Amino acid sequence: MSSKMWFAVFGCAVVLADATLVVAQQSGGAAPSGIAAAPTNTPPAGTEPAAPAFTSEQQAAREKVLTSDEWRRVGDEFHQWLSVQSVYSAEQVAQIKAQMQRQVNGMTAEQLEQFVTDLDSKLKVLMSPEMVQTRSWLAQYFTPQYREKLAKRFGVQDPLNMTAAQLTEALDRFEDERSSRNTAQADFNRTRQQEVAAQLAQQRADTAAAEQARASASRSASSPYASPYAPQRVKQPYYLPYERQPNYSIGPWGGVWISGY
Repeated sequence: MSSKMWFAVFGCAVVLADATLVVAQQSGGAAPSGIAAAPTNTPPAGTEPAAPAFTSEQQAAREKVLTSDEWRRVGDEFHQWLSVQSVYSAEQVAQIKAQMQRQVNGMTAEQLEQFVTDLDSKLKVLMSPEMVQTRSWLAQYFTPQYREKLAKRFGVQDPLNMTAAQLTEALDRFEDERSSRNTAQADFNRTRQQEVAAQLAQQRADTAAAEQARASASRSASSPYASPYAPQRVKQPYYLPYERQPNYSIGPWGGVWISGY
């Protein structure tokens, strides 16, 4: 979600705390315990527009809404969301609360009921498991600047006036983008793994062939039988290893006989 979207929902939800405090102050009591009222930056005297004057019946109707179980429940859900958001600084929070305080001061009981109903619908989207996954995905893989670009591309430009249905549509577009990118990444990883496996298999085959060749050469060198694959050796003629020597003998009449040539 873009920072504008979070700004809108956060700003609306802060009214739950501040409006409860206003009613308690106007009625002379303390704020109900269901929603803790955070302190606001109070403008100097004379600069804050005066709140509309309500009759006692109108004020009683407003107080009934602001102290209802639904108001407390939505407030609790808002604080749960607030505990996981990391978008706003303390200064931004103060500005939002001051702006929304002025708006809630002029709301009638009927307007407050409509406000809390709308906010409840928005929180159901913002606190959904799909939103939690999307928020984690955006924070993990994208810079704040690129998250803003994604929000603009998916049509989240005026979240203050968006309904819960429009927020759901925007969330669906984020989900489609996340699914598409995850599929592309999975395909890339699978292809890379196949390439690495093929390279390793080829290396193993080359190593096995080299070892087999060395073993075959070793067996050929030690074998008494000639191998048709072994280097051919030239055989020397039978008469070359020695020189023919003359034979001497004594004849019957005492003469010396020489033979062997």
